[in-house]
Formats: sequence, C-alpha cells, structure tokens
Amino acid sequence: MKVRLLLFYCSFAILTNAQYQIDCKVTVGENEIAYRSTISEKASKTTFVMEGMEMIMLNLLDRGTYNLMPQQNMAIKMKQAMFDTLEVCNCTFVKTGNKKTLLGYPCDEYLQKCISPKGNSEVKTWYASDLKLNPLLIGPFRQYLSSSASRPSGFPLLHQGTLSDGTKVKFEVSSVLKTKMMPSEFIIPEGYIIMEN
Repeated sequence: MKVRLLLFYCSFAILTNAQYQIDCKVTVGENEIAYRSTISEKASKTTFVMEGMEMIMLNLLDRGTYNLMPQQNMAIKMKQAMFDTLEVCNCTFVKTGNKKTLLGYPCDEYLQKCISPKGNSEVKTWYASDLKLNPLLIGPFRQYLSSSASRPSGFPLLHQGTLSDGTKVKFEVSSVLKTKMMPSEFIIPEGYIIMEN
C-alpha cells in the first residue's frame, strides 16, 4: 500500500496543452524514492528505481495504467477493480490562508484530513493552482482522489504529514520544467509481454 501511495504522489498532475517534466522525492518513514514524471494531455510517464530495478508507470488516458519492467521486457496492466477498492477514504481539504512561492509558483496551503477504516490521517499540502491537472491521469490513486469534490485543483509541490498508521510522509518537488516528448515515448515498447494484474 505504501508503494502505491508513493506512486500516487508523482503521477499527480497535468497542465493543459503542455508537457512537463517533474522531479520529486517521496519519503515514507525511513524509505525514500526519487521519481521523474513526464505529463502530457493524454498520458503520464513516471520512472523510478525500486529495489535496484528500474520501473516505469504509464498512465494512458485511452488504454489504462501499466507498470513496465524494462529489465524483463514486461508490462503489467492494472485492473480497474484495483482502483475501485481504493475508494475507502473520506477526505476533506481546508484552505488555511497561508501562502508561499515554491519553484516560482504561488502556492496555497491546505489541510487534508482523511478518514478510513484503518484510521485517520492529516497532512499539510501546498498547491500550485497554476499547474492544472486532469483527474483521469492521476495514477494509480486516480479514483481515490477524484472522489473528493473539495480537492483543490493544481499540483501539490510540497506535502507532509502523518498517515493513518502513524508513519510520517513527505512529498517534495525539486523541479518543474516545460518539455517536449514524442507520442512514441508514451507507448509500451515493441516486444514487451503484456500481462493483466
């Protein structure tokens, strides 16, 4: 579950009519993972290293979400049922009135409180409202997030707090760059074995 939570944070945003490369770091307890996400209008691609293995998550608006393992030439398609089971939290977002600029973007602070059968969590998140997102490209927790009507629009550049089990979590973006990628970079490479999870 924590690994999925890590993946959620860095596959979180899209700016309409633009492509962005976003570098970020997620720390959950003692574990820290760096991510690089490229986000277009209809797809997002997130790369990271887990247990010494390069992993890629492709979130394709018209085809679903895939975990790619380049060392094995394998892609695992995530079933929609997996996302549906994650709609277990009731989250509210309250704007605190605090403001600051992060990476050149004006940000507003929100207090996010979530209630789930496993317990409650509370985090402070700084949203850059200028970085708009497409909820269908938030992966893998896109259904979990889109279920909250009070979720602010924009991209969270800093997110820190405590999960329901008491674990400390921090998500921090280190760079946001406009970029150009060919559509071919958002496809599963030829020769990959595709499996369903």
